[in-house]
Amino acid sequence: MIQLENINKAFGSRRVLINYDLEVKEGETFVIMGPSGIGKSVTLKHMVGLLRPDSGTVVINGHEVSTASRSELLRMRREIGYLFQSGALLNWMSVGDNVALPLRESRERRHRLKADEIERRVIEELATVNMASERDKFPAEISGGMRKRAALARVLVTGPKIILYDEPTAGLDPRMSSTISNLITSVQSRFGVTSVVVTHDLSHAYEVGDRIGMMHLGRLIEIGTPEEIRRTRNPVVRDFIEGRPILSMDEETQLGMHLP
Repeated sequence: MIQLENINKAFGSRRVLINYDLEVKEGETFVIMGPSGIGKSVTLKHMVGLLRPDSGTVVINGHEVSTASRSELLRMRREIGYLFQSGALLNWMSVGDNVALPLRESRERRHRLKADEIERRVIEELATVNMASERDKFPAEISGGMRKRAALARVLVTGPKIILYDEPTAGLDPRMSSTISNLITSVQSRFGVTSVVVTHDLSHAYEVGDRIGMMHLGRLIEIGTPEEIRRTRNPVVRDFIEGRPILSMDEETQLGMHLP
């Protein structure tokens, strides 16, 4: 379903992804875990073609993203939902209008829906995320957790086969983080979607992940089930689990340590 093979990506002299490999199976939730600023979100952006690798291949559902034309990318993206860290709701639109936006803005005639069908889908997906009563409110009038839930409804309304979550619990209190985790698990179970979640929230990773990959120095250094990650003896993963500092790629470079 999702395959990244030997991906390398640098921004100037800063190497972010180094010989990066990842395979996500159809219908699973794969969590990319690690501290902030190590390239987790960069990985997601390669999956939707927002970034192109310097070398390597990105294949999504049998289509090569890394060499796709703009029109091919637009077709691929119709099957992918992307939940941004901030939610990315438009402040001048109500929650309901935000959720309806991707359906109203469809560029291809054959994908356009009538107003009553759009309304039905909006109501249905707001109910899925327990936001039906907030439909007429504006983003500034609801909490951060509610904005994340509304953004998830906007993702679901298009019926994606793949959902990419960028730090979905960032900035939320433990109770709301648990609510978001439960929603992600429910969506995966109900719709059978394939999900990739990037997070530095260890509790969230354990709650939603079928498999978890620990990212360090531009690649995944260990992959396993939540229980396997809990029991790992990998020193870097243990440091992260137990809250000890982990050197970033820039810090290792400054110390003159060897990068792969």
